Amino acid sequence: MNRQLFFIIILLVATKLVAQTDQFIYYDLSDAVDNEVIKGVVKDSQGFMWFATDQGVLQYDGRTTELYNEGLQSDYTKNFLNTSDNRLIVINDYGIKEIITKDSTTFIPFELGEYTYDDNFSFPKSIYQDRQGNIWLGEINALVRINQEGMKRFVLGSDFQSISYHRTFTFKEDAFGTLWIAPFKGKLLKYNSAADSILEVDVDLPITEVTGMSVLRGDYLLIGGKEGLFEIKVDSNQEILETRLYSNITNISALQSARNILFVGTWDKGLMMLDFEERTFHEVEEVDFNDVVDFYYDATVPEVWVVGSENVGLISFSVIHSFQSVGRSRIESVTTLDDEIFYSIGQELRSVDWSDQLPSENLVYSKTDYFDRIQANDEGIWIGSSFGTIMKYGFDEKRLFTVADSTGASVKYISIDKEGNKWFAGDRHILRIPFGKMEIAEYPIVSSNIVKQDLDGDIYVGCWGEVNFLKYNAGKDQFEELPLTLDFDLDGQLSIEDMAFDESGNIWMATNQGLLKGANSDFKRISVPGIPENAALKAIVIQNEIVWISGDFGLTAYNQENALTFNTKNGLPSKLLNWRGLMSYKEGVLISSAKGLVMAKSDLVKFEKTPTPVLLTITSEEKHLTDDQNLMIPYKGSLEVEYTTLTYPGRQVEYQSRLVGLNDQWSESTTNRQVSYLGFSEGSYQLEVRSREIGALWSDPVVLSFTVPKPWFFTWWAYLLAGSLSIVLIAGVVRVYNYSLILQKRRFRKIIEDRTKQINEQKNEIIAQKNRIIEQKEELLAKTEAVHKSQQALSDADVNFLHLKEKQLRDQIEYRDKQITTQSLNLIQKNETLKSLKERLEDLSKPSKKSTPQDLRKVLKLIDESFRHDKDWEDFKLYFEQIYTGFYAKLKVNCPALTTQELRHCALIRLNLSVNECASILGISPDSVKVSRSRIRKKIDLEGKEGLTDFILSI
Repeated sequence: MNRQLFFIIILLVATKLVAQTDQFIYYDLSDAVDNEVIKGVVKDSQGFMWFATDQGVLQYDGRTTELYNEGLQSDYTKNFLNTSDNRLIVINDYGIKEIITKDSTTFIPFELGEYTYDDNFSFPKSIYQDRQGNIWLGEINALVRINQEGMKRFVLGSDFQSISYHRTFTFKEDAFGTLWIAPFKGKLLKYNSAADSILEVDVDLPITEVTGMSVLRGDYLLIGGKEGLFEIKVDSNQEILETRLYSNITNISALQSARNILFVGTWDKGLMMLDFEERTFHEVEEVDFNDVVDFYYDATVPEVWVVGSENVGLISFSVIHSFQSVGRSRIESVTTLDDEIFYSIGQELRSVDWSDQLPSENLVYSKTDYFDRIQANDEGIWIGSSFGTIMKYGFDEKRLFTVADSTGASVKYISIDKEGNKWFAGDRHILRIPFGKMEIAEYPIVSSNIVKQDLDGDIYVGCWGEVNFLKYNAGKDQFEELPLTLDFDLDGQLSIEDMAFDESGNIWMATNQGLLKGANSDFKRISVPGIPENAALKAIVIQNEIVWISGDFGLTAYNQENALTFNTKNGLPSKLLNWRGLMSYKEGVLISSAKGLVMAKSDLVKFEKTPTPVLLTITSEEKHLTDDQNLMIPYKGSLEVEYTTLTYPGRQVEYQSRLVGLNDQWSESTTNRQVSYLGFSEGSYQLEVRSREIGALWSDPVVLSFTVPKPWFFTWWAYLLAGSLSIVLIAGVVRVYNYSLILQKRRFRKIIEDRTKQINEQKNEIIAQKNRIIEQKEELLAKTEAVHKSQQALSDADVNFLHLKEKQLRDQIEYRDKQITTQSLNLIQKNETLKSLKERLEDLSKPSKKSTPQDLRKVLKLIDESFRHDKDWEDFKLYFEQIYTGFYAKLKVNCPALTTQELRHCALIRLNLSVNECASILGISPDSVKVSRSRIRKKIDLEGKEGLTDFILSI
């Protein structure tokens, strides 16, 4: 697998006001080569990468590498040339060859016009094509020009003889069309087209072993060699205006200019870059090999390939720029003022210059507050904390001021309108602070996420919950709800996380249910390619007619037709982007992430298609086929196609396919580079495959057309043969069938006779069995009648026993009932007698009587004690329990607090005795009985109108 390393390279290219920065991503692709020694690199017109080595040439498609050398004059290949007519030429020690990759890779002699060039060259190591179409080769001590008119060799002699294994001569044209030639030995030459000759330039070239030459800005020649880098400024008259030597970088091996940047390769110090404005060098530390042999720059992508003798690397330009001085801290919020950028990392407020040339500055630190949101204007930096505190950092005072104490709810967004009013959105309310004042106006808007001003000056608020969208009425100084009319059904409550406004007056909303666009109250959901329609969006900003959207998917640039996605694979430092974390600034969009601050440059965004995939192999029924106009697949056969997209490093590409004629719908996207189909029916088909690289659009599809012919058994002669065979077969079948009927008739007659005999025998046996069954049935009926009589006798005995038992139980109950009734009457009679005796004794105890009062009282006391004697009650309880089993136990369960006297009273109530009867038995007055009933009722806790008697009778 390719190893992939990301790094940020900042180059400074001067402008009038501030420095412009570019970002590059470096990929280590050394796995593309094995043990080969690399001499040169190129990309062909299809997109394959080619490496010249001492073992032949390597072809690389982003995943696999193939070595080719059969057909070369020598395996020691040196370099390549992509001609203006898209032909690929390779040079080796003994000549040149054209590489053909149609169906298979072959080497053929190079033809130009009427001439063929093959092996009549002496160790060429350099090749170049000028703007007139001339092809130049550098031999050991000569230059060779090839064109339509033939070949011309310019022999330069031993003074120019090269001993380098890599370069002999280096060619480059300036903006004025002059062809400059730098020999390895260190002199400078130029081609005089008028005289058709090579001229030596009168310049003191202080370097030798020249292996690189490049042109910057069209009029600066830069020549690299052993002693350093030599700069020459020329004009249209081929005059040298000024020169300069950079001797701090020596042993230069190769040069490549790209986007006004000069990459400098060395033999022993790796890769350097020249800041041409500052005339200073920067080391590219991430390139971990020391010997840079060659470069290849593809301006269409754009990308620069860097190769060493055993290593391969790729530098890719990116839309995303990272601020190095900010570092990898989590960015909570960011704001700008002129060329200065202010950002919060939580408890710290920092600033950094737009040029990113100076370290960031720590403005203030807080031990108690967390700076969630910041916004700057001429008054200072306004800060909203996670606890609801509003603060201001004064530029003059350089310290923090508290404007409003904590409300307990975080500030989610701060906006400053055209009049300088500061608006603070939060969970509990919206606050406004006028320009130049510290007065705070509060508006009762809850769950607000965002407050922004449109291009016309109107203030809008986006919220979460029942109320989502409001507009500020300046005349009434209040917010008024704008009920949303949507073209889809909500899935739960809507939350407007961010808003943006375009020049047409449309309002764009980033919500938890997708992207919305509309005006006033009417909104429709926008489907963005590559993003689920109902995806939860975090932020939105519009710049240069590009709608930038962030979410868990990363960052997307949308031009209302196509969309490009950016994530950690193509520039973003983190997949965690902050809510409302996008801000338009200068020519880009500032992006707050969990791992630093970056900018997406809108002017660099190109909605370009991914290169069209290339078909690698076509296989049907284990046979390899070629992509031609007459491709045919057998009926019910199989088809396997392998393909790739020649974009690098090649691990960020997904594919879709469809088989037109069978299914016109594109398949689900996948990283697989192969499709297979089985069981084709007759017809014409088109296999289409398209690809998409991260940060690019879907490519145009590559089309493979093929047909599936009729099988032989669907032809006319096959039908005729089948008809003839069918007639013969039918006649034979009929004849065989008739003969089989005769045989079958004979067999049936024999079977009938045998079956008739068997039936008669079985019939006689059945009659005999029937008679035996009748006899057994009569015997069984007699036995059944006897059993029935026995069962009837037993049943009568059981009934008599039950009646007798029932009578005994009834007699026992009547006896027990009479006993308890007798006991109750005895108790009543005893107590009545005692009561009468007591009354008489009380009469005797009066003073008018002659009885001794003291004696009489003793008698009365004995009588009272007899009223409470428990022996009679024990007998009563014994009889009562025999009739009403468990009465006392059930009553105690319902009311454990009942006393013995109250339990006796309940038993009397169960016998349904009157109040007077109860009073007599209990030895108390009727009023006391009523009081006892009330007390029992309370202890039992009877509810409502339920009676005590009914309750006790139910036990």
